[in-house]
Amino acid sequence: MAAITAYNSEQDQETTPLLLSNRHPTDSTTTPKEMKSRSDAIFGAATHVGLALFVGLIISVLVRIPFNVFTYHPIFIMLFIVFTTEGIVLATLLLNFLF
Repeated sequence: MAAITAYNSEQDQETTPLLLSNRHPTDSTTTPKEMKSRSDAIFGAATHVGLALFVGLIISVLVRIPFNVFTYHPIFIMLFIVFTTEGIVLATLLLNFLF
């Protein structure tokens, strides 16, 4: 029974937020929260690069054709896709931050 109590106290000690925030800067171990934020940063950067490529390709096509009423459709579709993607990314990051 004493071994189980000691094991539980070690687990509680490792997951205490105060101990994680007071780690020495040269400690090479990463916490799950740090790994999550790193993967969130990579995901966010990849999403923004993809959106920039998408917008660049649409605009490069639109500047080659004469401007008329039918040009509004690709512009609004492009804006819809960009705003929807940004909203999903922001909602995902917000949910990961909260939980």
